[in-house]
Amino acid sequence: MDYITVTLPVPAYVQQWAEHHFGRPVRFPNRSAENATLHDLLRLRPPGARDPAAGMQVAVTASALRSPLYYNWLPKPARIEAARMVDRLFLRAMWCDLLPVTALPRGRLNETIDAWCAEHGITLDNREAVRQRFYRLRRDFAAHGVPLKPIKKIKS
Repeated sequence: MDYITVTLPVPAYVQQWAEHHFGRPVRFPNRSAENATLHDLLRLRPPGARDPAAGMQVAVTASALRSPLYYNWLPKPARIEAARMVDRLFLRAMWCDLLPVTALPRGRLNETIDAWCAEHGITLDNREAVRQRFYRLRRDFAAHGVPLKPIKKIKS
């Protein structure tokens, strides 16, 4: 089936993850917050406007309020916000899946991140970017006093 699509500028690993879970072109579930947000951001296509060639293709689903035949344009700020929305969804999924294994030694954690990437359709070329995002997120939480590694018990 042909869909009207919009293009979002996301990193390659986020695109691979989204296409693995939502198909190609990416089609969010009808009642999802992502789909509702996408519909809120869509505007009437200006005459002669074109989508960027590079990026992740997202299908515009039917809506009772806005027909995708007419409302199928994302202005640049809306395109950036929609890309952030997909990136946040990726971060939540990664964080929920990998948080329980943060207590593993560094080598085992890297192997676990590799396995997670393979399981979620992310190529090994992009594994390093995913690993860095995970470690930065964990470091940011630790900087705000939220330790995510188990605290060693002091023997008394």
